[in-house]
Amino acid sequence: MFYPHLQTLLDHALALKFQHVEIFSNLTVFPKWLFERRYRTVNLASPFYSAGPITHDQICSTKGSFDRTVASIRKVISAGLPLRIGFVEMPRKRFSGPTFRSVMAARMMAAWANNTQISGTN
Repeated sequence: MFYPHLQTLLDHALALKFQHVEIFSNLTVFPKWLFERRYRTVNLASPFYSAGPITHDQICSTKGSFDRTVASIRKVISAGLPLRIGFVEMPRKRFSGPTFRSVMAARMMAAWANNTQISGTN
């Protein structure tokens, strides 16, 4: 859930002409108002924990968080909003180091390009 006064804070930051405004969120919830034209310069960032939903959901302690995060990421990309994804290294994952990041990046880009599900192992 986003901070209830986030829109007011963003409006204030934009009115003050901050050069860089970023929201860091797991994106399991995405408010529709962020798609408004005035927020096109706001950058979004999200952590991504695993190539598969089981491990991602376990790390987040929330069943379905992987699917909700992926759905929001697709919406953000489709809307053309700036997005940064952090591939978080954790010891309990099957992949490690650059391999995990490159595998995830390739799978995510292919899935989004084809509008398909991300496949992978946990």
